[in-house]
Order: sequence, then C-alpha cells, then structure tokens
Amino acid sequence: MNNSLIAGRYAKALLLQAESEGVAGVLYALLREALGGALALPEVGRVLASPTHTKEQKRGVLLNLSTAQWPTLWERFVALVLGSHREGYVAAIARHYLRLYRQRHNIVVVNLTTTKPADSQTVGRIEQLVADYYGGAQVELCERVDESIEGGFVLSVGDHRLDASLRGQIEQIRTQLLKRNKTLV
Repeated sequence: MNNSLIAGRYAKALLLQAESEGVAGVLYALLREALGGALALPEVGRVLASPTHTKEQKRGVLLNLSTAQWPTLWERFVALVLGSHREGYVAAIARHYLRLYRQRHNIVVVNLTTTKPADSQTVGRIEQLVADYYGGAQVELCERVDESIEGGFVLSVGDHRLDASLRGQIEQIRTQLLKRNKTLV
C-alpha cells in the first residue's frame, strides 16, 4: 500500500478522534513541536524503523517527543501504531495531521527568510497582508535567518514564492546573461 495513503488514513482518524475528544488543538501544537524537534532527528527515525528496538523502547520515544504532557489519546494512538507495526510512519502521520488540521481551521503557513530577524511591525504587516489575501485565514509565520541571501527577503506561502533577496536578483541576472550568451554562440 502507498506510504502516503497509510499515513493519511491514520492522520485523518487521529484528527477525527482528537476533535471528538476536544484535544485537536493541543495535539496540533505538540505534533508541530515534535516535527520541528525530535521527529526531525535521523536517530529517532532509525530507532522507530529498527527491528532491533523493542516496542517498549519505541513507545518511550514516541511518548517523549515533547516535554509537555501529551493527551491520553496520543498514548492510545501510539499503542495502535505499534500494534500495527506502523511506527516508521509516525513522522508522515504527524505531517498529514498538521496539513489536515490547517485545512479544517483555515491556517496558512508563511515562511519568511531574512538576513536578520524582522521587527514586529514588519511581521505584523506581512501577517495582515497574507490573512487579507487568503480571506481572513489565520497566519502561522515561521521566521528563518539566513545570511546567505545577502539582503532582502524570501517569502513562501503554499506554492507561491516571492524572492526579493539580493542573492535571488543576482541569480536572475546570471541566468539572463547565460541565455543571451547561448543565443550569440
């Protein structure tokens, strides 16, 4: 069976149950934190995928993805995943859960890359512009500092990307010059 299909089905079931128990938002925040932290570590993926680690060891890893208290639903879900031998899908399930939750709650993820941290006024303006463009959607802004862009910013929202960085402009000029030189040769 398709890995994405498996993860999607587990995520949908988890979201439906979390909503019925009133813990969908809490679980969203915890899974978001886990994907940005522990679940992103290759070592965690290796432990979950390894047949040499016991279910109890894997259970311990999955219940300690965050220092915060997980809802009891997560404990039951971990038991289900381990019982079905689907522990290798946990990161994909978490990503699907976040995507489904964002769709249901009209949340738009905005990635902002700058050379130095943006001030609160700029961040607020970007959030307002994106919220207005997406019909009042809630904006989840992820800021990243990357000095290699050399100036300006890169803004990504869904499939759209606005590259107003110095590095991006230099790359555009380089590409145009290469195109011109190819037509001359």
